[in-house]
Amino acid sequence: MEAKKEGSTLCGFEIQTTKYSEGLPDSLPAPRRPLPFCYQSTGVETRFTNLLGPDAASRNVFSFHRPETLAEWLSDELSQPGSTFKARIRQVPPLAEQGLRPAQIRAIKNLELSLGQGKPRALIQMASGGGKTFTACNFIYRLISHANARRILFLVDRRTLGQQALNEFQQFSVPGDGRKFTELYGVHRLTSNTIGPSNKVVISTIQRLYSILKGEPDLDPELEEHSEALARYVWNSHASAIAADNTSLEVTPADMTAGSRPFGLLHTVLIGLFGLAVGELWWLENVATDCAHDGAGARFVHHCGR
Repeated sequence: MEAKKEGSTLCGFEIQTTKYSEGLPDSLPAPRRPLPFCYQSTGVETRFTNLLGPDAASRNVFSFHRPETLAEWLSDELSQPGSTFKARIRQVPPLAEQGLRPAQIRAIKNLELSLGQGKPRALIQMASGGGKTFTACNFIYRLISHANARRILFLVDRRTLGQQALNEFQQFSVPGDGRKFTELYGVHRLTSNTIGPSNKVVISTIQRLYSILKGEPDLDPELEEHSEALARYVWNSHASAIAADNTSLEVTPADMTAGSRPFGLLHTVLIGLFGLAVGELWWLENVATDCAHDGAGARFVHHCGR
């Protein structure tokens, strides 16, 4: 591990951790040489390189891995070379294209190609009604069965979409097998802040995941929906602005049924009734890192209007 002062650009110090990895004295025992796990950290930012995988390159991580996790990765690689996710994703069998639309085939193949190149972030953009959830079921099955993915997190904006996703997995027939996905793998839609260890797919709202990451004991289910309870939570938090780093702060299409008004579209409440500033496509990564570093979540927002 190479430690640097806060503010340093870590990418330039990867060569130093490589020297440590390769320079272990012969008198010291090691299950594998060079040492496979390399870290560079400023205490705020941490980068990690796993030399067990092909074309190893550093990547940002939230924290250091647990010793038992590193021990498991090393044991798997020693007993079966090529066991890393990056190595396995490059060796997945050809996609069974029967029953898939051309756009779905292209999306799955390009996603697997991107992951095999070590690009952990990918965006699949499909038109409404294009079969996005069915596409997700297909590539999630392939990631679990062929690439040995430990667990898949399926994030949704509201509970109704989570139930729809669960239904899709329950109806999805595994290609070449005939059994349903849920007969082979555990799929769990979170209704509490507890994740079962045997579940391979976990479906959660963004709100509940945030509650889990904050270490809260549980989350009021009403806060997972566009509801009066959620509007009340925002008001009582004394927020002056709400910003998102994606193209839409709210899930669309909005619920405009009579029973949901006015909370089915919270824009009308947040802007029209509360007078809040609402922003989309904001770059929030640096702000989030700074908030995590000093433990302060309050920020000054200045709007320069015309």
